[in-house]
Amino acid sequence: MPSHSPQVDNALAILLLATDQKVHAYDLAHFSRVGIGRHESNEIQLPSRAVSNFHAEILKEDGALVIRDLGSTNGTRVNGERVDRSRVAPGDSIRIGNHVLSLELRTPPEGPSSPPSNAGVGPAAHGRILAPKARPVDSDGATDLPLAELLRLLSARHEPHLALLERNGGKARLLFRRERLFHAEYEGVVGEKALYRLFSWHEGSYEIQSLEDAATHPVTICLPLDALVVEGMDHAQELGRLIAGLPPLAIPLRLKEDCPLPLTAHSPAEIEIFQAIIRHETIEKVLERSPWTDVRVARLIASLLSKGVFEACSPGEMDETHNLA
Repeated sequence: MPSHSPQVDNALAILLLATDQKVHAYDLAHFSRVGIGRHESNEIQLPSRAVSNFHAEILKEDGALVIRDLGSTNGTRVNGERVDRSRVAPGDSIRIGNHVLSLELRTPPEGPSSPPSNAGVGPAAHGRILAPKARPVDSDGATDLPLAELLRLLSARHEPHLALLERNGGKARLLFRRERLFHAEYEGVVGEKALYRLFSWHEGSYEIQSLEDAATHPVTICLPLDALVVEGMDHAQELGRLIAGLPPLAIPLRLKEDCPLPLTAHSPAEIEIFQAIIRHETIEKVLERSPWTDVRVARLIASLLSKGVFEACSPGEMDETHNLA
C-alpha cells in the first residue's frame, strides 16, 4: 500500500530516486516536478518499451510528494499497488514498466556546517589541482587538492566566494554561496556541462576570491554537491571510454550514401544530434555547440555511427575539401 508522505516543505530537502544503475538527486528548493518516461526530455529517462514516453511525474504539492500516472500503457505501481495518483514517502518502491525506483528524502541538519578539515581554503587561498585519487598536500603556503575535495571544502562555507581554475590556458569559474555551488563556466560552456568537464583534469591550479555581487550571477547548477561529484567522476570515466571508440574529434563526418535507416528509425535525441552533425560536421564542434553534456552527445554520436548513418571522411577527402575552400 502507498504510505503517507511526510511534509517536505523544508527548502533544504534532497529527493533521491535510485534505480539499479543510478541515483538521481533533486534539490526540492529548486525542483517542484520530476518527469519519468522513455522520452529524452524527462528528468529520469528509462529506455524501455515497457515505459511510455511520458509515463509519470513526481510533484511537490502542499508540503508532500505525490506521484501521478500520465495515462501510461503499463501503469505506475507504488509498493505493488497500481495508482493513478498517490502520495509517496521515503522507503516507498515505485515500479515504472520493468524499472523499480526507491525513494528517499535527505534533509541536511539545520544550523551552520562543521568547519572544513582544511580551514585555509578560503579567499586568497591557492594551490594545484591533483588527480582524483591523490591525497591533499600543504606546502609553501599552498594547498594542493583533488577537484572533488576542493568542491567539498568550498561548499562548506556560507559566504559568497569564487574559485578560478586554470589548466593549459583554459580558465574556469566556480561560484559558491550559502554552502552551495550554484554556477560554473568554462570556455563558453556553463552549468553542469562545464563542471563535468573539469573532472577530467589531472592537473591545474586554483585561486579563491571573495564574491561581492553573488546575487547578480545566474543559477546554472541546482543539484546537491554529492550528486555533482558522483556524476562528474562517472562522466569523466565514461567520456574517456566513448572518445576512445570514436573517430578523431577534428575529422569531419559524412552521411553514408547507403544509410540503411530512415529518420523515423531514430530517437528524438538521435535526430537532434544527426542534424547537429550535418551542420557542424566534426564531433569536436558538435560537443561544443550542443547544450547537452559531453557524455550524452558522445553516446548519441556512437549510436549513429554504429547504425551506419555516418562515417569519418578520409584524409584525401579532407584535403580536397580544404582545397575547394
